[in-house]
Amino acid sequence: MAKVLIITYYWPPSGGSGVQRWVYFARHLRELGFEPIVISVDETKASYKFIDESFGNLVKEVEVHKTDTFEVLKLYSKIMGGDDRKFIPQGFAGEKKPGFFQRVSRFIRGNFFIPDARVGWVKYARAKAEEIIKREGIKTVITTGPPHSTHLVGLHLKKKLDIDWFADLRDPWTEIYYNELLFQTNYAKSVNKRLEKKVLETANKVTTVGPTLAALLADKLASTQKAKVNVLYNGYDSDKMAGLPAYTKSNKFIISFIGILSDSQPINAFVDGLRLFFMEVDDAINNVEFHSAGEVSNGIEQNLLQVMPAARIVKHGYLPHQKALAQMSASDLLFNSLAEMPESKLLISGKLMEYLASGRPVLCLGDTGGDAANLLNKFERSAIFARDEAEKIAAFIKDIYLLWQKNENGSIARPGIEEYSRRAVTQKLATLIKNSEQ
Repeated sequence: MAKVLIITYYWPPSGGSGVQRWVYFARHLRELGFEPIVISVDETKASYKFIDESFGNLVKEVEVHKTDTFEVLKLYSKIMGGDDRKFIPQGFAGEKKPGFFQRVSRFIRGNFFIPDARVGWVKYARAKAEEIIKREGIKTVITTGPPHSTHLVGLHLKKKLDIDWFADLRDPWTEIYYNELLFQTNYAKSVNKRLEKKVLETANKVTTVGPTLAALLADKLASTQKAKVNVLYNGYDSDKMAGLPAYTKSNKFIISFIGILSDSQPINAFVDGLRLFFMEVDDAINNVEFHSAGEVSNGIEQNLLQVMPAARIVKHGYLPHQKALAQMSASDLLFNSLAEMPESKLLISGKLMEYLASGRPVLCLGDTGGDAANLLNKFERSAIFARDEAEKIAAFIKDIYLLWQKNENGSIARPGIEEYSRRAVTQKLATLIKNSEQ
């Protein structure tokens, strides 16, 4: 079995979306004749907020090495509330308007910890990787970010050792939306750009989650290097989806959001659409509930309270993955709002894949010409709307609601969704690795 070294900050027992991509890749690579070896951070010292033990069951046979780290975000969380995990920033979701201490902290984070606040892990991961590569004779090394500081480990290994290096970018680097909230100086921005460019130019392969982000990254490379950029979608777990209970109608029309919903993902158009829908459909306001599983900012919640009573807003908090999927499958309409940012066309997530694979209707706010739109427009009862299309949103909600009233909002068959399964996407990764090693 060919050995592949995967260097990832997020690994079980970490929860959230960041861990899933490479847990599933590692799991399915084993099925395809590879032996993945993982380097991650010791969970007792890591600065991630959510814990989900269930992901560990998927990769029990994978060899994992965990290292020490230096985590400034744990110190920040401790100062903010006396707990070294509870107040770790998560895309700034759940934060109110930043006070003086938060603004100063953001400035320090954006200008003294480049490319990100988890850069303190790099030296530990680098030392462990050198040891394993030399001992095991490993030829292929994969680094995945965010945190994009992980790619600095790959950069070091590529320059020092004879390896094939894959740099996997799950999100943009310099264009990532929360950089605008970190008060970066022009100097800090230029350093970050130089690091990004060096990583992209040095890696043998660059992988990412969608076509527009792939094009954005390729545009930063010379024409002779553009072909190194490849798309590996975030997918969905077909086994977990197959094990979900069938949808059954409840006495409430349930709209659900799963994940992190921050102020950078405005929902005004959705709220306006709901208002128009409630005005048009008798008694609908008494039949609709909005459920969230994850983190929702105070500003977003206040927007919802403009049109819905608090009793109709149900907050589940963070749910383990299987329970989050169960919430999806029990919903009458799944909602998402993509971040509002200059490069909004590139936004596409594994959550949307799961939304679609759950067989439930999907309503999304975002760029109607972007990657998410191209995906959603392929399938029945899934749609994306611009942030000035409240009337169209109201009409879409009404259509789904009327189907629910008539008990005709059952599971939706979506032919072609299988190509987005985690197993199918891993087969593409395996081909890239084999071709690179030849």
